[in-house]
Amino acid sequence: MKTSFIYLIESDQGHVKIGYSQDPTARLAQLQTAHGKPLVLKYTREISEANTVTMERIIHDQLKQYRLSGEWFDIASDIARSEIDFAFITFGDIPNLKTRFQNKTLSY
Repeated sequence: MKTSFIYLIESDQGHVKIGYSQDPTARLAQLQTAHGKPLVLKYTREISEANTVTMERIIHDQLKQYRLSGEWFDIASDIARSEIDFAFITFGDIPNLKTRFQNKTLSY
């Protein structure tokens, strides 16, 4: 089974980016080249590649009131980490996660 990671990166301003990558450390390096201040990889969670995009969307949906732009949020990293963990506990083992999310048959 191929896997990927949901990652949490924090900026020096306290903003966090929640995204996915097969290699979060490499992704951090890519982001760092476009960012003038240090970024820190704060957290990762491994997930099946088939569910990666859907899980990211679920987490982004949970945090939509904190969205700054794109995948950046104005929320403390420890709270964002708790939301990531909540999503994994709640939805991590659901079969057909993508279909159920698209059909809006999931509830928080």
